[in-house]
Amino acid sequence: MEKAKGSEFESDKAKSLSHALSILNEAADDSAQEIRRMVNSDYEKLRDLFDGTKPKIKRAFGEIKGFADESIHLAKDKVVTTAKGAAENVDESVHQQPWMYLGCVAATSVLAGFLLGRNSVRVKHGTS
Repeated sequence: MEKAKGSEFESDKAKSLSHALSILNEAADDSAQEIRRMVNSDYEKLRDLFDGTKPKIKRAFGEIKGFADESIHLAKDKVVTTAKGAAENVDESVHQQPWMYLGCVAATSVLAGFLLGRNSVRVKHGTS
């Protein structure tokens, strides 16, 4: 009789474990499905967010390009104006003191000729 009770107890224990495992499997399946739904929902939200920001980003880059083009144009105008002003100042100064500028150009030419001529002599003779 004790064997019958023990075997019945073992049978109930096995049924109980089987039932517990089936409940855990169902919970795991439900959890996996819930996680999939959450991931899909988050993916959809993220995709919608990126789709909504694309035109804004394009518009922002277009504005930046416009500002950059305008800045480059203004800088170019400023450089041209400054260069013209400097050229006019040099022209006026050369007309007021032509001999001083002619002497400076002659001295610079003589110095450059001396340095370049000296370098070519070294190369010709193989000395450094």
